[in-house]
Amino acid sequence: MIFKRLILWCLIFITHNVFANKALILSDIHFTPFANCSALPLFCTKNKQLEVLPVSSWTFKDSKPNEYREETNSYFLINALDSLGIKLKTESSFDIFVTGDLLAHSFDEQYRYYYNPFASKGEVSDFSYKTISYVLFQIHKAFPKSSIYYVLGNNDTDTQDYNLPTDEWLHKVAKSAAANLPHSEQADFISQFSSSGYYSLALSGGVQLIGLNINPLSNKATDNKSKQVAQDELIWLEKQLSIIASSKRHAIILQHIPLGIDVYKTSQRNQTIMLLDSQLQSKYLGILKKYSQQVSIIYAGHFHSEYWQEVYNIPVMGTLSFNTLFGNHGGAKLVNYDTSNGKLNNYVTYVVAIGNKTTTWQELYNYPNSYSTTKQLGAFIKDLPYQISDTKVKQYRLFYNGGVRKYPQPISNDIFWKNYYCFLNNINLAEFKNCIAKVNK
Repeated sequence: MIFKRLILWCLIFITHNVFANKALILSDIHFTPFANCSALPLFCTKNKQLEVLPVSSWTFKDSKPNEYREETNSYFLINALDSLGIKLKTESSFDIFVTGDLLAHSFDEQYRYYYNPFASKGEVSDFSYKTISYVLFQIHKAFPKSSIYYVLGNNDTDTQDYNLPTDEWLHKVAKSAAANLPHSEQADFISQFSSSGYYSLALSGGVQLIGLNINPLSNKATDNKSKQVAQDELIWLEKQLSIIASSKRHAIILQHIPLGIDVYKTSQRNQTIMLLDSQLQSKYLGILKKYSQQVSIIYAGHFHSEYWQEVYNIPVMGTLSFNTLFGNHGGAKLVNYDTSNGKLNNYVTYVVAIGNKTTTWQELYNYPNSYSTTKQLGAFIKDLPYQISDTKVKQYRLFYNGGVRKYPQPISNDIFWKNYYCFLNNINLAEFKNCIAKVNK
């Protein structure tokens, strides 16, 4: 009997490791090259020299990490990435999924304030591209053996937040991002990403990685081209998932903005605000429903927090932002997934506190152990109760902001928990409002 159990345990161990892969998820880095500039306009002449240097030669005078509620400076970027590399050095090889927003907020405005109020669009475009390249360079430097798969965030553009970048900028970013991929994938990535910022590439086993440019679907996209690009992207997505289904493969989707309501602004303004254009979201949801057996999980960002959603049994998972702008600890997530189907096995979220020149990562929690459950994440999200006294609810609310209590988000207020609870499983506006009405009774 003991011998049989030993054989069974060995088979489980071998199967788990042979058919498992890992990915490190980084989101919302929001790096600013203007952190050490004077508060006075045009007082950053030395930094302006960066424009003519290759990003591998960029240096800054930041002597300590940025503070909480500030954009990421070079000291924190470099030291936190290096420290995370040391923390994960015993892990087996892993890919890196970057779910968008490498640039600081209002990048173009900061450029004009500190460098040149009369700067041409071309000057802003070139420096924003180089800044993205610098962040990707630092990630690669910390994890030289990992492939880096990147999708655009709403701040990652050379035009206006949420709007489409220029074609030239997109092509240059594509080439820069491709340098961090296996050589065999680089040309394909550049060709796809240069078009409108989305792509599909094969991972190991039976998994296809789909990187979406979710920004054209946002209700904040104001340029003339976004709606058409969004329509084209959804047609493309449906074709990709059809091919995946016919070949009996599965998909992992990366996107920056999640689905449903903007739970943060809805709580702040006491009115329901959607993240995506309602018609475009409806079409996207129809595709997800049709191919719910093929889409294993969606990794997103944007909220700077640890959040979950569930749509048609597909888990949507947000990762705590690397940046500490919302008063959160810096975050990163290491996921373990099944290479035969892309389904999540488990994950660990790590956090790093802002200290005086120290950047040490600690485990915040892991799923499923921290929740004492054996359920798959999608099923667990469905069954999470509303009661604020429930232990699992308390954990979710605590982990949401990286365990930081000094700078609480609205989820910490019992009054607003209903918004975050209904966000979990109610993507459409009508569903969300019905959920709110039920919990208000």
